[in-house]
Amino acid sequence: MKRKVIQLAKRTHVVSLPSKWVKKYGVKKGDELEVAEYQERLTISTSSALSAKLVQIDISDLNSSLIWRYLNTAYTQGADEIELNFTNQTTANNRTGKTCKVLDEISRITDGLIGIEMIRHGKNFCTLKEISQAKQEEFENVLRRIFLILALEAKDLLNAIKTKDLTIADNMKYSEANINKLCSYCLRFLNRKIYQNHTKTIAHNRTIILLEEIGDFYFQIAEEFVKNTKIKIQLIEKTNNLLEFFYKAFYDLTKESIIRTYDLRSQIKNDIKKSKQQDKVSNLVTRISDKIVDAMDARISIDLQ
Repeated sequence: MKRKVIQLAKRTHVVSLPSKWVKKYGVKKGDELEVAEYQERLTISTSSALSAKLVQIDISDLNSSLIWRYLNTAYTQGADEIELNFTNQTTANNRTGKTCKVLDEISRITDGLIGIEMIRHGKNFCTLKEISQAKQEEFENVLRRIFLILALEAKDLLNAIKTKDLTIADNMKYSEANINKLCSYCLRFLNRKIYQNHTKTIAHNRTIILLEEIGDFYFQIAEEFVKNTKIKIQLIEKTNNLLEFFYKAFYDLTKESIIRTYDLRSQIKNDIKKSKQQDKVSNLVTRISDKIVDAMDARISIDLQ
């Protein structure tokens, strides 16, 4: 939509607000609005724009995986209150092949969502509500925490392979769950528009999704190690070195660090190609190295904004 600029006195220029937007967010005379400047763009927002966002979902006949999908999506999109309705009392759990109570499954999923709690429930419904609001300044700390857990996960995997410790997969499921929880929390931040620059938000969003996928692949390698302990230590070492180097480059980006990240990825791929090793672990390592390079591309995009 277009608005004409009205000049008041000699220096003041005024633009009218869309009446539909004013009514939707209850803007009244005397209210304060946030005006943010980015290059040729201005964004105008009101605190009520991010207040009580209610989402209602009918999860009847959905299995546990789909319930998680709907609930996690509503959470990451920034919903403050989520109402879930269902006609059936039980649902199928795809992981165990058993049935469980719908409310038990919702409670389990909610435990993995930071700041959200079940506040009401009945026979065919429950309500989840935000009990602690995410603060903008926490985003960078949480993002760095994801990197640290990933690095620890990679180190633990390598040590387990060296010592033939078969408990690694069971232990790594906790760090993987923690990574998933923190990634969802970061995506919730981004959907709450902590960055006025939309392109920067998209790049951060891409980075977080890639970090979560990298964590998933490391966990899958741990599961494969339990089945087959014959994994080349050097391959995991080089993958961990690539991850560690990217982590440092993410917070100190230079042209040299970008080139080095791509070179390390190429070395890993060449090693796999020369060894003619095409098992599941080598495929997972290839995917990790590709995801790291994709994350580097996203990091470059953040720096360009």
